[in-house]
Amino acid sequence: LDHPSGRYPMDTAVAQEIQEMLMEVGIEVQLRSHKWDEYLDFTGQTPQGAEYDAFLLGWAAMTMDADYALYPLFHGDQWSPRGNNRGFYQNDRVDALLDSAQLEQSSLLRFQMYGEAERIIWTEAPWIFLYNEEQIFAARKNVAGILYHPLENVCAWDAYFTDQY
Repeated sequence: LDHPSGRYPMDTAVAQEIQEMLMEVGIEVQLRSHKWDEYLDFTGQTPQGAEYDAFLLGWAAMTMDADYALYPLFHGDQWSPRGNNRGFYQNDRVDALLDSAQLEQSSLLRFQMYGEAERIIWTEAPWIFLYNEEQIFAARKNVAGILYHPLENVCAWDAYFTDQY
């Protein structure tokens, strides 16, 4: 089980816990830790060059649109290194739904298409979805103008102090 070290809170501990849980059901897992600056290259190989059996990786859907989460991760045209489908998932029905949803203008129809794609993906389980990471940001009461971005960034370009305490 390949995993990053230093990218996510407690990423090594999460990998170790997975190793222990799998050991309880008779599956022996060796852990391989990678520094984050090398990890995306390591997991971004072609199917022929991939050197992993399983790996841990996260994704933030910063646009709040299902397309940003589903298309790059589960469409057959997005296999790495071209895209971010690093698990090499392929399902023609999912591809058709994702392609159609990108062109659909009706919010209701898009919702239905993405819902069907999600049900197929969930049933086929190309990934094991572990958890959602909570992002915690804080600022003093007298600081305003900070933007908390869904990509885990804090933008302070327009930040300023106020008289409030």
